Amino acid sequence: MNMPRLYILVPCVLLVLFGGFYWNHARTARAETAALAAEQARVAQAEADQQAAAEQAAREAAEKRAIERAEAETKAETERREKWQAEQTRLTAEVAELQTKADRLTAEVTAAQKTLAGLETRREQLRAQNLAAGLDVERSRIAKQTAELELQRLITMLARRNGAADPALSLP
Repeated sequence: MNMPRLYILVPCVLLVLFGGFYWNHARTARAETAALAAEQARVAQAEADQQAAAEQAAREAAEKRAIERAEAETKAETERREKWQAEQTRLTAEVAELQTKADRLTAEVTAAQKTLAGLETRREQLRAQNLAAGLDVERSRIAKQTAELELQRLITMLARRNGAADPALSLP
């Protein structure tokens, strides 16, 4: 009967021995698991803190870039408006200058047209005077020819009365 007791006793001793090892190992494993969990939590917290810091830095950099972009856009808009204003001022001055020049040239053209009209009137007067003088010259020539013919006729008549045969010979 010794043997059947051994069958029960050896497994019980081995079970107690295994239980001791298991309990010791379970306690160590729980401590290691707790330490590992604490380390993982610490690492996770550090990563979360690092990620939060990186996100905060990224937000700050994005805000800074947005502010810089807004300032650059404002500056560009201001420069564009100033340039446009300067261009408008220059164009206004140029328009005023050209308007003054146009008014002066219009006055010159009007004066030139008046002068031209006066000259055309004077030309027409001179033409009329020239034509009248030409007519007077022509009338004078005709009158001269008429007078010469009348004189020749009178001389011929006088020469016939005086009995001269050739009227050209009887001229004094």
